Amino acid sequence: MTAILLAAAVVVRAQVAPPPSATAPQLFIDQSLIQYREGVDLVMHPAQNRTLGPVLRPQMPWEARGLSMGGSVMREPGGGPLRMWYTAHAETDRICHAVSSDGLDWRRSPLGQPQLASHGEGTSIVLEGARFPGVLRDEGDPEPARRYKMICRPAGSAGRCLTFASADGLRWEPAGVLDVPGTGPLSVTGGTGEGFVAFASADDRLYRLSSLDFAAWTAPEAVDLSDAPAGIGLWRVGRALFGLPWWGGASGRVDLLTGGPTLWREPGFDPSPWSPGAGEDGWDATLLGLAGAPVRCGGSLLWYYSAATTGTRGAIGVVGWREEGLVSARGGHRPGVLLTTSLVVAGDRLEINAFAPGGVRVQVENDRGQALAGLSSEDCVPFSGDSLCHPVQWAAGGDLSRLRGHSVRLLFTLYEADLFSFRFARAEGAPGVR
Repeated sequence: MTAILLAAAVVVRAQVAPPPSATAPQLFIDQSLIQYREGVDLVMHPAQNRTLGPVLRPQMPWEARGLSMGGSVMREPGGGPLRMWYTAHAETDRICHAVSSDGLDWRRSPLGQPQLASHGEGTSIVLEGARFPGVLRDEGDPEPARRYKMICRPAGSAGRCLTFASADGLRWEPAGVLDVPGTGPLSVTGGTGEGFVAFASADDRLYRLSSLDFAAWTAPEAVDLSDAPAGIGLWRVGRALFGLPWWGGASGRVDLLTGGPTLWREPGFDPSPWSPGAGEDGWDATLLGLAGAPVRCGGSLLWYYSAATTGTRGAIGVVGWREEGLVSARGGHRPGVLLTTSLVVAGDRLEINAFAPGGVRVQVENDRGQALAGLSSEDCVPFSGDSLCHPVQWAAGGDLSRLRGHSVRLLFTLYEADLFSFRFARAEGAPGVR
């Protein structure tokens, strides 16, 4: 598939809110980050199938009618395994669990729960009579028994959602029942201290509800989208929240939105980073569902989906991008420049995620457009190569600790280079290091 370009043009944004602190990766999906650009295109990079076929096929008796996403995949802290919660369909719906070390080779995890013994000792079922699990790990909750939280749909019942809590993500205790229209997939994001936001799809609408504690929720509010999706994935990068709405069926597609969770909008260029149907033998010709969020794994951003083709049962596959790699700022054969809006330095060095056969230079300047001493483009050591987190260097080094708390702008010069993201990082060993 060919990358999608947004032709270079001058972009000027009024600075209304205080400058953001760029400790999380800053992406070019939301153009409010860009003050000015010339000779630089914004490029949408389509997802690539990571395997030719499914990573998980229906094999167990409780999966007799297939598998579906509209579930959750996350990585455990400290480099732990990836975990997947998905829906298995048979005479009823069940939420099941699988684990993986590399995101491609998945195994159902035998749980040995007494209440599920009728399914055999190797059952991977974590919840009977439920589907579309939206699961998150809440590090901020002081109660270990509520470390994992889930919102899901009851099987065979419309207009409701169920909430659960768990210490391990395997043994779930009921927490509440919510009145939410429809029967469609769910997605959830957030945590204790910042609040939670969930999205639920009905036949012709997408609804948003929120909570401070995962116990008391606001009434569902319809989301104003011109074309109601079958579901929406939520991609959180720092404080930014991007939406990945999807439409199922043989003409299924995925779009990309910014401005979440309340003011979704298209990013200003063709917003479709992926369409299904590229799997081996067309096994994924009909899109059935997508995970509630993509997940980082081994330098990639992976997104899991369920699909089928005529006469087959639903299975689960995966597509991916390089990490933070949906959109890049691209300079061509002639060097182009991109100037950011004001940012607050909240780290000790500047890191860039870039693929640069040519080169990338960075100038740090004040809000009046003046290069700071020793941090001009001429002082910058050009980067050439491929790196997810290259520390930018100038003639005197890369230490920016003296600028902590100051507002600056960054002027990137790009020559035959794709710049995917940048961030101010803390020194090795400091709290919060990525």
